[in-house]
Amino acid sequence: MSVLSTLRALRVLGPLDVRFAQAMVRLGAAYEELVDPHGHIALGAAFACRAPSVGDVGVDLAAIRAQLADALRRSDGPNADPTPLPAFPDVATWVEALQGASALVRRPDENRAAPLVLDGTDLYLERTWAYQQRLADTVGRWLVAPALPVDLARLGELLGELKLDDPRAVLQRRAIVTAAHRPFALVAGGPGTGKTAVVVKLLAALQQLHLEATGQPLRVRLAAPTGKAAARMSESIRQRASTDVPDGLRKSVQAIEASTIHRLLGWRGLTRFQHHADRPLPLDLLLVDEASMVDLPLMTKLLEAVPAHGRVLLLGDPDQLASVDVGSVFADLCRATAGPVSEPLRAAWAATGCDQPVREAEGSLPLPGDAATLLTHTWRYRAGSGIEALALAVNAGDADRALEVLDSEDWPDVRRVERPVGEVAALVEALVLDDYVAVAQAKTAVEALVRLRAVRVLGAHRGGWAGVDALNAHLEARVRGRLGVDEGVDWYAGRPVMVTRNDHEQQLFNGDVGVVFPGEDGGLRVWFETADGEGRDVAVALLPEHETVFVTTVHKSQGSEFERVVLVVGGGGVRRELVYTGVTRASDEVVVVGAADGLRAGVGRATQRMSGLGRLLVER
Repeated sequence: MSVLSTLRALRVLGPLDVRFAQAMVRLGAAYEELVDPHGHIALGAAFACRAPSVGDVGVDLAAIRAQLADALRRSDGPNADPTPLPAFPDVATWVEALQGASALVRRPDENRAAPLVLDGTDLYLERTWAYQQRLADTVGRWLVAPALPVDLARLGELLGELKLDDPRAVLQRRAIVTAAHRPFALVAGGPGTGKTAVVVKLLAALQQLHLEATGQPLRVRLAAPTGKAAARMSESIRQRASTDVPDGLRKSVQAIEASTIHRLLGWRGLTRFQHHADRPLPLDLLLVDEASMVDLPLMTKLLEAVPAHGRVLLLGDPDQLASVDVGSVFADLCRATAGPVSEPLRAAWAATGCDQPVREAEGSLPLPGDAATLLTHTWRYRAGSGIEALALAVNAGDADRALEVLDSEDWPDVRRVERPVGEVAALVEALVLDDYVAVAQAKTAVEALVRLRAVRVLGAHRGGWAGVDALNAHLEARVRGRLGVDEGVDWYAGRPVMVTRNDHEQQLFNGDVGVVFPGEDGGLRVWFETADGEGRDVAVALLPEHETVFVTTVHKSQGSEFERVVLVVGGGGVRRELVYTGVTRASDEVVVVGAADGLRAGVGRATQRMSGLGRLLVER
């Protein structure tokens, strides 16, 4: 059996990867009578094709065999014999073979067409390599650009008006000053660290500075990768501005609406957009929320569409789950821009009263330099709580510490429960059934929404014994039984539903969660939360595609907050970012359901996506 066939049988390669490799060899033979007797060229082409499907920008030929062996060993389990990989060529031989395929492979400095690009031992599809190169060029120009002119005295006055005197908010002040000082800035931070507060107060301050300097309002666009995130951003800004922004500055902030990145760029199908480098967006400032969810191609197209005079602020959590598609752009940008702070920026901090010492970050990122601010104070859960201790341990990859926190009685707000496979569903039922029944017993729709947000079961996977689908079916059957809902009745008070397709007419987006509850006329409606707390209802017949959601995946929960979270991590294949994201959805209590060995393996296993973006930016 050939190497490609063996890797296909092991499910390391997919059918498309193998077909692509075979097509490349045929193309090489047709153009230059290229012979690949040992299959080295085909193997490299197959892995380059595979890379985007697993989130990588390309493949590092020097590391791929060790990575695959490690992945197969983990999937086999600790007590199984590891699945053997076929023989790989040594790296020098592999690179030499690819360099000899001039019809298929080119170097980065060669200006000619080829489907593959070889940069050292990194091999890329030309398309993904070009996106990485374009993004590095775009961001690199901003990073070396001179500081923007800012009236620091007036900015300091505005920061005082914006209620940023709390010593715990010093990093929020720094983020605003940095974003005012630089044309490109990043605000990184975990859940509840005040990223929305930074956005609201930055908008108020910059808008006022621009009005005073030019007499014209600043043209601002807010964007997010999903409709749910965009709607949540708009509502959060309106709500925060109503309490944190003085009357004179409030109107200009509350009037700004967020949209999805695709709507902002004017999506025209497939990968085409109305706005691009030659037809830039009409804006002065672009703010992007949940930037960690934006993949490499979309981020490239978005930032290329910013006009030459525009400034950019990206907000996100680099330790959360990366984008579903190619790359880990936000984390790459945070790491690439870390380093010493320049004297001009330190002087700007001093002039605006935010040069006080702060607690250094605990986690995977170093303290950032000129472009980025890393927010470290969490307002979501209490400082010194078990949730904070657990989140820090998981984020640092310290599995022993994470288990110590979970299994200790010192932190009553976190605990771990372990049961045999067949008893997991019953355990989850015992933990949350009364809470879900109470949703249906609420007196009003608003109360039902509050009760629904009080608890959520999060799963690591959709399938399997501990998967979302199985647990959802189990819990729904038990809730229906307790409520006396007849078989065949689909709509009943207390049923939680999640929208799975955007519907702009109804202003409902993929990931929005509502609850079925009677309306004023007694008929069942689907109610959704609003920023003013009043809730809004949609007719059952008008609800877009949806699903019952007693349990949801951790991926779908990103950006949400619940009082209590039951995180089911059984089934294997769990990674650090997933555990961290699930744990940090909670404000009051976390219950982790899973074996110690599985949790230890997950916390110790971080997602390492291959990318050359950071190296390119550092070189620039």
